Amino acid sequence: MFNTLRALQRSALMVIGVFALTGSPALAQSYVFSDMGGLSDFSRSYLPRGINNLGQVVGDSTTGVPGIWSNGSWSDIAARPGFSAYSALNINDTGQIAGIGVVDGVDASVAFRWDSSTTQPTILTGLIPLDVTQTLLPFDVGMSINNPGAVGGQVWTPAGGTNAALWQPGSTTLTDLGNLGGPFVSVWNHQLNDNGVLTGTGHTENSDSIRGAAWINGTPQLLDTLPGGVNNEANSINNLGQIVGAANNGVSDDNGDINVPVIWNSVNDQPTLLGTLGGARGMALSINDSGQAVGFSETTDGVAHATLWDNGQVIDLTQFIPADLIAAGWHIIEDPIGQSSATSSDWIAISDQGQIVTNLYDGNDRIIPWMLTPVPVPAAVYLFGSGLIGLAGLARRRMKGTA
Repeated sequence: MFNTLRALQRSALMVIGVFALTGSPALAQSYVFSDMGGLSDFSRSYLPRGINNLGQVVGDSTTGVPGIWSNGSWSDIAARPGFSAYSALNINDTGQIAGIGVVDGVDASVAFRWDSSTTQPTILTGLIPLDVTQTLLPFDVGMSINNPGAVGGQVWTPAGGTNAALWQPGSTTLTDLGNLGGPFVSVWNHQLNDNGVLTGTGHTENSDSIRGAAWINGTPQLLDTLPGGVNNEANSINNLGQIVGAANNGVSDDNGDINVPVIWNSVNDQPTLLGTLGGARGMALSINDSGQAVGFSETTDGVAHATLWDNGQVIDLTQFIPADLIAAGWHIIEDPIGQSSATSSDWIAISDQGQIVTNLYDGNDRIIPWMLTPVPVPAAVYLFGSGLIGLAGLARRRMKGTA
């Protein structure tokens, strides 16, 4: 019995040591892979764009009608007469959705806000009125929506460029935030936080450079570049004001400038390198309020993989995809052969709960939307350690009882 007790005590101490070593979320977290209905029906594929903190996901579909993933299944988001195609790009925690509507028979689009997935979307005002009799038509998009209900995006200008745009909660009136001196500004789907700070990327005057910026109280503030670099881009902001994106590091190769994933811990902060999976390039696309960021980065063979940056760790999300899907040729990047993550058109998003959504492709126009849900290992280790300690205590009591 004495030997059994000592073995149990030793095991418990080992578990406690493991628990201490795995206290970091980055080192102590695994993920469960979930197919979001793609494997069961290839006739209609969904492409996740945004996820809220309730686990609801919005995305485009191959039919042109976007969908919402809720309670384990997809359903259509409400349409509006006069529009032939839609994109749902971001969803807040109250179920409001930001997106785009394409006008029937016309090469034009407007920014939309859905107050729920079952109600018709509201058209958000742009700089150019939606009038199909006009020669110049708008190409407006609503990309991001925060929890108060404000929508951030971009609007088409009469000069043929784009400006950053903001629509306040409950309002369809545009606040034109302008540009960075050049003709174009791009705003993506995780770029408006609950404090009303909008981020985006635009051309500077004379298109001398492409820079990420944050609009604070309507005024753009350029984000600093890396030493030796000229260009950068801002792709996402969280409620702490942390911004992630990519920046040129002043180095180039046969494929052009090398852009690397970076984080600005505040608008006034210098960019900090996030690291890659061993390759040259990368870009971060979404950041949550815990500071976890997701995006794409290259491995040593120059192929981009979906990547999680968590507490200083650079994690290859491919490891959580079932081996049989990988063996069957499914991959994360739509065109994986030599594709740089810095030019990837793929989308990826992360919630404050750490849930991650993106797509798998097979090269034959088939798509699987999928989700990774975190499983914290420390809790399991703690329970296991507590159980061993309890067994040790029981063994000790039994030994006393037989003494």
